[in-house]
Amino acid sequence: MSGKMGVLLYLYYYSRYAKNETFEWFADSILNNILDNLSINTPLEFYNGRYRQVRSATPPPPSSVLGA
Repeated sequence: MSGKMGVLLYLYYYSRYAKNETFEWFADSILNNILDNLSINTPLEFYNGRYRQVRSATPPPPSSVLGA
């Protein structure tokens, strides 16, 4: 899915700007492709335009949380 959301947003914007529904149809097609390829196991990343939720294997010690 890398880069598809940026293209999708551009096509929706350009469709309105140019008053041309062909670009909107193409953006809809890309959006459907993105949604068809999502699953509950798809990682959320902010790498190459995607958000990535990083979890530490161990929680930080209490002293670093309290600033002591």
